[in-house]
Amino acid sequence: MGLLVIAFFAAACGGGDAAPALPTRVDLGALVASGTETGLLTPTNTRIGPTLPPSWTPAPTVSAATPAPNVGLPSATATSIPASGTIYYLYNGDSIAAVDVSSTESRLIATFGVGVPITDLTLSPDQTLLAYVAPGNGSAREVFVSNLDGTYRQQISCLGFADVRAPAWSADSTSLAFIGGQAPNSPLDIYVANFAGSGTCPTGNSQRQAASVNSTLLSEVVWDPAGTRLFFSNIEIYAVDLPTGGISPVLTQIRGFGSDYDLSFNPTNNQLTYLRAERNLTTGAAGGAAFQLDVTSTTQLAPAQTLPATLASHIEWSRDGRYFLASEADSVYIFDTEEENVFTVISSLGVPPNAIFSPDATLIAYLGVDPSNPSLQQIFVLDRTAEMTWQMTFITEGTISALQWAMLPSS
Repeated sequence: MGLLVIAFFAAACGGGDAAPALPTRVDLGALVASGTETGLLTPTNTRIGPTLPPSWTPAPTVSAATPAPNVGLPSATATSIPASGTIYYLYNGDSIAAVDVSSTESRLIATFGVGVPITDLTLSPDQTLLAYVAPGNGSAREVFVSNLDGTYRQQISCLGFADVRAPAWSADSTSLAFIGGQAPNSPLDIYVANFAGSGTCPTGNSQRQAASVNSTLLSEVVWDPAGTRLFFSNIEIYAVDLPTGGISPVLTQIRGFGSDYDLSFNPTNNQLTYLRAERNLTTGAAGGAAFQLDVTSTTQLAPAQTLPATLASHIEWSRDGRYFLASEADSVYIFDTEEENVFTVISSLGVPPNAIFSPDATLIAYLGVDPSNPSLQQIFVLDRTAEMTWQMTFITEGTISALQWAMLPSS
């Protein structure tokens, strides 16, 4: 399977040039058998998930969370999966569930009640905590944090707003930025709060408004690695200086198909990576073209560099910065920055895969169609060379979204 060498990183000022042409890819999924899916074994109810990490000290007012119902999701014993850890996900939009990668044992770990929405699940960079948005007092939505087995839960924000969304961890896992508006469809601003002291929010955890954006189009926020700036999407991308609250000039240029989205930082060079909304005018297919932008200075920007994704729904870097993972409408492919090649690892999935790396980037988790029930989606794990595939979940109804992978021991 020869891997094709590509030349990329063509200059595109502020992301404003034409979308990059995706290089020809080697489809490994079409060349190698997909492995050992095991969906017919006896379900188990074994609880999984780590207890409170020894290094984690909760705020003094943290109390035990209301346990999730003692419900084990259907599971099956996997075969020779070369990894450990746990994949967390939103189940049915109202619960947080976890599946142990080595055994496929699954369990619900947190819920606020059937039909009560939990959104925006995100794992802390140190892989010890989960942040999400759930009901606060009355009609308010607030940011919460839980440990990985759901036995402790702490409310972080105390805005009392009906619209709170998109919590984002700082690189040191001590603070969260999030977006809030007083009522649905009202103008949104950016807020920041610390995890420590959140029991006496807002005084104890320094909850504060980081930027007055006052826009209904504000959609996403991410910290820079140094923790001194936030970058956010308000159609285009801007930066806010945390010490002063000053907002930068516009950093990107859109093409009229939607807002810039899926913001993150390349761990190798600390460049801002993002997707610019695009559309195939022939087929009508929508997605994003990938770029990375040097934001060392937000007043004198160097040209943005293209990355090999043309209609992606999600992108991410491996933690060492070597691999770039892109999900399109029904396929997943990887760019290897050392070998300078792009190859498709799986295609023709029929559903958006929204793939993620395992923390060591040896495996990829993604959503695919249940082989026994086309109306359901399940989590699958694929090794990076596309030689083996394993089915992780075996739900019999409901939905799965927002995959997060922690490599901590599962018991």
